[in-house]
Amino acid sequence: MTALLVSAASASTAVDAPPDLRLEWLIGGRPTTTAEPVSGRAGETLRLPYQLRNVGGSRAFAVEITAYTTLGSLGRPERVEPGPRAGEEMPRWLDLPLARGMRQVCLVARLQTLNEDDPRDPNPADNRLCRTVRVDSE
Repeated sequence: MTALLVSAASASTAVDAPPDLRLEWLIGGRPTTTAEPVSGRAGETLRLPYQLRNVGGSRAFAVEITAYTTLGSLGRPERVEPGPRAGEEMPRWLDLPLARGMRQVCLVARLQTLNEDDPRDPNPADNRLCRTVRVDSE
């Protein structure tokens, strides 16, 4: 009887696990957290594919994605609502206008919950994704 209770409790915990967001670059359609530098000319706009993945046990209510470079923010944060379901990936892209002095681009995903006391993302370290940028001045 004890084994049944433990199994039922484990199954319940897995279902009730909070959302766990992860950002990944999409290189050739494959997800990765490390990627070669991007490069181009100042004034050019590059499209960088990435994905937002939920490796947690429940749907993310909403997600706010912020993009910034060494030169500052790339506009207002983007709100994704509803967020991804448990086990779901959401392919996305970032249009990156290149400018002199730019050395890095980063994305940050922040879980937004419906209620203040809802569980937070248990692994926030994988909610930030950066990539080196090389800008040719000519």
